[in-house]
Amino acid sequence: MTYAQDVVRCEFCPKLASGLHPATRLVGDPDDEEGWERGLAAMCNGCWKILMDAGSMGRMRKGTKERWWLGHDVGPR
Repeated sequence: MTYAQDVVRCEFCPKLASGLHPATRLVGDPDDEEGWERGLAAMCNGCWKILMDAGSMGRMRKGTKERWWLGHDVGPR
């Protein structure tokens, strides 16, 4: 029997992820450090480009209303 390996999907769309990228998301109060989550996000090339082009404005994720940015250089330190 042959088993397929787990498939990693993009965080933003149903496509296959092309890799893991550093990302920050706002999940609460922007003035509170607890409202920010930093880590790696699985993304396809198309969604990575959209977030890259969004720059300091970030991009709102439909359905969850979370705002995402590429990198870890946004939010309070």
